[in-house]
Amino acid sequence: MKRTGDIRWGGLKLGIVALIAIGLLLWASLMGGGSSVLRPKNTVRTWFPALAGLVVGSPVWINGVEVGQVSDIALDRLVAEGKIIVSMGINRKYWNLLRQDSKARLGTVGLLGDKYVEIIAGTSASPELKSGDFILGERPVDLASTLSSTPELLKNANELLARLSSIAEQIDAGRGSIGKLFRDDRFYVESRDAIARIKELSGNLNETQKKVGDRLVSLAANLDSLASAMNSTTAKMDSFFTRVEKGEGSLGLLAKDEKLYSEAHQTLNELKRLLADIQKNPKKYVKLSIF
Repeated sequence: MKRTGDIRWGGLKLGIVALIAIGLLLWASLMGGGSSVLRPKNTVRTWFPALAGLVVGSPVWINGVEVGQVSDIALDRLVAEGKIIVSMGINRKYWNLLRQDSKARLGTVGLLGDKYVEIIAGTSASPELKSGDFILGERPVDLASTLSSTPELLKNANELLARLSSIAEQIDAGRGSIGKLFRDDRFYVESRDAIARIKELSGNLNETQKKVGDRLVSLAANLDSLASAMNSTTAKMDSFFTRVEKGEGSLGLLAKDEKLYSEAHQTLNELKRLLADIQKNPKKYVKLSIF
């Protein structure tokens, strides 16, 4: 038979072990994960026009990793703008990922699951945040509004499919312009003839273009020859005028020697007077004798 003291000591040891186990479980639950309430945290804030189910305690993720929790939700003083301030406690282990160009947006686990905040990490070139700073919040998608408009969208889609089906039936029956294009062989024949004519016209244009090109080449060659002849003539004229300026040749002497020019001018005047006198008194210069 066991003593009462032994039974009490055994129960006490069992109770101590249970308390230690409960304490370890509680410590692990509080310290585990990025949202541990015992881990040191910094605060980052953002604005959202609507929360759509986000509550205090909702997780905060960066690239799918939980890094904190929503710590506070409050209306901004500028209520007229409809802004809601969401404060988030971020584990300091991940604080260096947040920059001034970071962004926050609302997410949903599954189609209609719990809400969370997804933070898009900033770039390394952007300055670091200080605890309590704001980052840009993106406008969330209003899923309820989207779902409410789904029946109308389905109705419009069904009407569109019905119209497309009717058009397809008309085309298949050969009705309308498009139906005739698909059903009438004459369109194929005319199209083939038109393509053949286009090819023929293209060949004629290519031949004409070749002839015009040959003529242009010939004209360019003639222009080059003419330009060469003009250059040669210009060179000769330059040489001629150069000799005249230097006083070479008869024209050069006339141009440079004033005395010779005066004598030539005097000779011309005397010749004019002689011709005038001959016309006036021809017998004076012409004598006729009859044998």
